[in-house]
Amino acid sequence: MARGLSREQSQQKNIKKTQAGNKGNQEGLSATQRAERDAKILQEKAAAKAAQREALAKQSPDGAAAVAEEEKRKQAARQAKKERLANSTQGVRETDSTDQTKQAAPSKP
Repeated sequence: MARGLSREQSQQKNIKKTQAGNKGNQEGLSATQRAERDAKILQEKAAAKAAQREALAKQSPDGAAAVAEEEKRKQAARQAKKERLANSTQGVRETDSTDQTKQAAPSKP
């Protein structure tokens, strides 16, 4: 009797696992179709944001100043991110350390 109960419980557990595992592609689209759809949505969002920014800039001098300030802030953030990536990546450290060891180590004849 105990075997039957454990079998039944394990079957229920497996059913729950398979139901939980089916969270992936529910839309029936291929990866390229999803990528195209997502790219289109992002382009539409970017166009809407640009139109909103342009309308704000045309609205008043304060709006134009706000847009310019926002662009300046974004540019500074992009530059800081580039510097962080350039200075903190493992690949840069490895190439720097190997270059230094090659220069410091004398070559054997």
